[in-house]
Amino acid sequence: MQRRRLESRSGQLPPPGDRQAAAQRDMEGLRSSIGEALNLNPLHPPTLRFAARIYRQQEDWKTALQLTIPLATLVPRDSSIFSDIGDLYFKLREWEKSAQAYRSVLEINPGHSTVLAKLIGIQEQQGNLSQALREAQSALLRNPSEASLYFRQGSLLE
Repeated sequence: MQRRRLESRSGQLPPPGDRQAAAQRDMEGLRSSIGEALNLNPLHPPTLRFAARIYRQQEDWKTALQLTIPLATLVPRDSSIFSDIGDLYFKLREWEKSAQAYRSVLEINPGHSTVLAKLIGIQEQQGNLSQALREAQSALLRNPSEASLYFRQGSLLE
Protein backbone atom coordinates (compact mmCIF):
# COMPACT_ATOMS: atom_id res chain seq x y z
CA MET A 1 0.00 0.00 0.00
CA GLN A 2 2.82 2.41 0.90
CA ARG A 3 4.48 1.58 -2.41
CA ARG A 4 1.34 2.48 -4.37
CA ARG A 5 1.22 5.92 -2.82
CA LEU A 6 4.82 6.56 -3.81
CA GLU A 7 4.42 5.37 -7.40
CA SER A 8 4.08 8.00 -10.04
CA ARG A 9 1.49 7.76 -12.79
CA SER A 10 3.92 5.80 -14.92
CA GLY A 11 4.01 3.07 -12.26
CA GLN A 12 7.63 3.81 -11.35
CA LEU A 13 8.83 4.82 -7.92
CA PRO A 14 10.07 8.41 -7.77
CA PRO A 15 13.83 8.88 -7.40
CA PRO A 16 15.19 8.46 -3.84
CA GLY A 17 15.74 12.22 -3.46
CA ASP A 18 12.08 12.88 -4.24
CA ARG A 19 10.97 10.24 -1.73
CA GLN A 20 13.21 11.76 0.95
CA ALA A 21 11.84 15.24 0.24
CA ALA A 22 8.27 13.92 0.46
CA ALA A 23 9.04 12.16 3.75
CA GLN A 24 10.59 15.36 5.11
CA ARG A 25 7.49 17.36 4.13
CA ASP A 26 5.27 14.72 5.75
CA MET A 27 7.29 14.90 8.98
CA GLU A 28 7.14 18.69 9.01
CA GLY A 29 3.37 18.50 8.54
CA LEU A 30 3.07 15.95 11.32
CA ARG A 31 5.14 18.08 13.69
CA SER A 32 2.99 21.09 12.84
CA SER A 33 -0.18 19.10 13.55
CA ILE A 34 1.23 17.89 16.87
CA GLY A 35 2.05 21.49 17.80
CA GLU A 36 -1.50 22.58 16.96
CA ALA A 37 -3.01 19.75 19.02
CA LEU A 38 -0.80 20.61 21.99
CA ASN A 39 -1.72 24.29 21.67
CA LEU A 40 -5.36 23.27 22.13
CA ASN A 41 -4.61 21.11 25.16
CA PRO A 42 -0.96 20.97 26.25
CA LEU A 43 -1.68 18.39 28.97
CA HIS A 44 -3.65 15.81 26.97
CA PRO A 45 -1.92 12.49 27.83
CA PRO A 46 -2.67 10.63 24.55
CA THR A 47 -1.36 13.55 22.49
CA LEU A 48 1.76 13.87 24.65
CA ARG A 49 2.43 10.13 24.34
CA PHE A 50 1.93 10.16 20.59
CA ALA A 51 4.10 13.24 20.12
CA ALA A 52 6.86 11.83 22.32
CA ARG A 53 6.82 8.58 20.32
CA ILE A 54 7.17 10.50 17.05
CA TYR A 55 10.13 12.49 18.37
CA ARG A 56 11.74 9.32 19.75
CA GLN A 57 11.45 7.74 16.31
CA GLN A 58 13.24 10.79 14.92
CA GLU A 59 15.88 10.42 17.68
CA ASP A 60 15.08 13.89 18.99
CA TRP A 61 15.62 12.79 22.59
CA LYS A 62 15.34 16.24 24.19
CA THR A 63 11.98 17.05 22.64
CA ALA A 64 10.67 13.56 23.40
CA LEU A 65 11.75 14.04 27.02
CA GLN A 66 10.07 17.46 27.26
CA LEU A 67 6.85 15.85 26.04
CA THR A 68 7.12 12.84 28.37
CA ILE A 69 7.97 14.57 31.66
CA PRO A 70 4.48 16.12 32.15
CA LEU A 71 2.99 12.64 31.89
CA ALA A 72 4.71 11.66 35.14
CA THR A 73 2.49 14.18 36.94
CA LEU A 74 -0.63 13.49 34.86
CA VAL A 75 -0.44 9.69 35.16
CA PRO A 76 1.79 9.14 38.22
CA ARG A 77 1.10 5.40 38.67
CA ASP A 78 2.08 4.44 35.11
CA SER A 79 5.52 2.89 35.42
CA SER A 80 6.03 2.90 31.64
CA ILE A 81 6.18 6.69 31.69
CA PHE A 82 9.01 6.68 34.22
CA SER A 83 10.74 3.96 32.22
CA ASP A 84 10.48 6.12 29.08
CA ILE A 85 11.88 9.09 30.99
CA GLY A 86 14.76 6.94 32.24
CA ASP A 87 15.45 5.72 28.71
CA LEU A 88 15.48 9.25 27.32
CA TYR A 89 17.82 10.52 30.02
CA PHE A 90 20.00 7.48 29.30
CA LYS A 91 20.13 8.43 25.60
CA LEU A 92 21.15 11.93 26.68
CA ARG A 93 23.81 10.41 28.98
CA GLU A 94 22.27 12.06 32.04
CA TRP A 95 22.97 9.10 34.28
CA GLU A 96 21.70 10.33 37.64
CA LYS A 97 18.39 11.53 36.21
CA SER A 98 18.05 8.27 34.33
CA ALA A 99 18.65 6.27 37.51
CA GLN A 100 16.17 8.45 39.42
CA ALA A 101 13.46 7.77 36.81
CA TYR A 102 14.18 4.03 36.88
CA ARG A 103 13.95 4.04 40.66
CA SER A 104 10.50 5.61 40.30
CA VAL A 105 9.54 2.60 38.18
CA LEU A 106 10.71 0.31 40.98
CA GLU A 107 8.57 2.18 43.50
CA ILE A 108 5.55 1.23 41.38
CA ASN A 109 6.78 -2.20 40.24
CA PRO A 110 9.59 -3.44 42.52
CA GLY A 111 10.52 -6.52 40.50
CA HIS A 112 10.71 -4.90 37.05
CA SER A 113 13.70 -6.88 35.74
CA THR A 114 14.30 -4.73 32.65
CA VAL A 115 14.64 -1.63 34.79
CA LEU A 116 16.85 -3.44 37.26
CA ALA A 117 19.15 -4.34 34.35
CA LYS A 118 19.10 -0.73 33.15
CA LEU A 119 20.28 0.48 36.55
CA ILE A 120 23.22 -1.90 36.23
CA GLY A 121 23.86 -0.53 32.73
CA ILE A 122 24.03 3.04 34.01
CA GLN A 123 26.86 2.08 36.34
CA GLU A 124 28.62 0.20 33.53
CA GLN A 125 28.35 3.23 31.24
CA GLN A 126 30.05 5.32 33.88
CA GLY A 127 32.81 2.73 34.26
CA ASN A 128 31.81 2.06 37.85
CA LEU A 129 31.91 -1.74 37.82
CA SER A 130 31.89 -2.15 41.60
CA GLN A 131 28.67 -0.13 41.83
CA ALA A 132 27.28 -2.09 38.85
CA LEU A 133 27.96 -5.28 40.77
CA ARG A 134 26.17 -3.88 43.83
CA GLU A 135 23.21 -2.97 41.57
CA ALA A 136 23.22 -6.52 40.21
CA GLN A 137 23.20 -7.98 43.70
CA SER A 138 20.38 -5.65 44.72
CA ALA A 139 18.47 -6.59 41.57
CA LEU A 140 18.80 -10.28 42.39
CA LEU A 141 17.40 -9.66 45.87
CA ARG A 142 14.36 -8.00 44.30
CA ASN A 143 13.92 -10.57 41.56
CA PRO A 144 15.79 -13.81 42.36
CA SER A 145 14.04 -15.81 39.64
CA GLU A 146 15.30 -13.61 36.76
CA ALA A 147 18.05 -15.64 35.04
CA SER A 148 19.31 -12.71 32.97
CA LEU A 149 20.34 -10.91 36.14
CA TYR A 150 22.55 -13.85 37.13
CA PHE A 151 24.23 -13.69 33.72
CA ARG A 152 24.69 -9.95 34.14
CA GLN A 153 26.24 -10.42 37.56
CA GLY A 154 28.52 -13.13 36.17
CA SER A 155 29.73 -10.89 33.36
CA LEU A 156 30.60 -8.20 35.89
CA LEU A 157 32.66 -10.66 37.90
CA GLU A 158 34.79 -11.69 34.91
